[in-house]
Amino acid sequence: MPDTPLVSIVIPAYNARQFITRAIDSCLAQTYTNYEIIVIDDGSTDGTGDLVRDTYGDQVQVISQRNKGVPLSRNVGIAVANGEYIKPLDADDAMHSTFLEKLMARFAQGDEQLGLVYCQYYEVKGDERWLLEHPLSEGHVFCELLLDFYTFLIIPSAVILRKKALIAVGMFPNDADKPYSEDWDTFLRVALDYEIGVVKEPLVDRYLHDSNDTNDKVTLLWREVNTMEHIGKIPERQACMEDKQYFQEIANRYHKLAMYHWRLENKDNARRYLHRAIERAPQSRSIRRLYFLMTYIMPYRATVRLNQLLTSIRPSATMTEALT
Repeated sequence: MPDTPLVSIVIPAYNARQFITRAIDSCLAQTYTNYEIIVIDDGSTDGTGDLVRDTYGDQVQVISQRNKGVPLSRNVGIAVANGEYIKPLDADDAMHSTFLEKLMARFAQGDEQLGLVYCQYYEVKGDERWLLEHPLSEGHVFCELLLDFYTFLIIPSAVILRKKALIAVGMFPNDADKPYSEDWDTFLRVALDYEIGVVKEPLVDRYLHDSNDTNDKVTLLWREVNTMEHIGKIPERQACMEDKQYFQEIANRYHKLAMYHWRLENKDNARRYLHRAIERAPQSRSIRRLYFLMTYIMPYRATVRLNQLLTSIRPSATMTEALT
């Protein structure tokens, strides 16, 4: 393996004018210098693409397209990338100057089966900055990534992927009719077929603001449940999660979706998702049927009292989490 293989930094950008220069400046400050920067201007209406062209010229390749969403934008960038390695970077995040150097050094220690390397990261909001603590596992981590989604967090801005591994697993999913939690879905498929490496150091700043996609909890849950349904078709899933637990996890997400819609007075959707939860986990059928009936006669706030009652008779911890 060459000492300094080319890394392609792919930045999807939609109306990112207010922060994209911070992301690109963090690329240009890297101590590892064999990289290219590709910005996918995803139908921006705020002049993002023009700003990048005017500010950086030939230092950055800009591809403009009509709005297609983050997964397809990433795939467009990967398709034109010249590098052996792909570094996804969200337009509102920033790398520390040694990010590429340290993660590529980890690749140099492994073999062709090392498909992804990730690091820790800071979350930043306004003047506050904190280290997001999460498990730092490496090797074959498919089961850990599947079971510990909420704690074993890998985000695009904190990873580098081997391009041929990414292509082999189908790149980022893009189904407009059934959106997935595209990062989790992709990293799970990489983890299924390849080893994962880690650099135990925070080398990325992940910025939080009102326009973050992660603020939309309903959309996030919908993507999660689609990913769970998708990954469930993989035979190896049963080695990490038995069917009963797997379907209960899916049912819990459908239940949470139902509760969000009920809270928003969208009772038809609430009942639809409760019905799906009942289908996925028959062992919880009685309780969820009670919720289903309650949507016809009671406001959402009544669920708080019901949850207190159910907690008093000691339901399972998983079920308690899903109920409100």
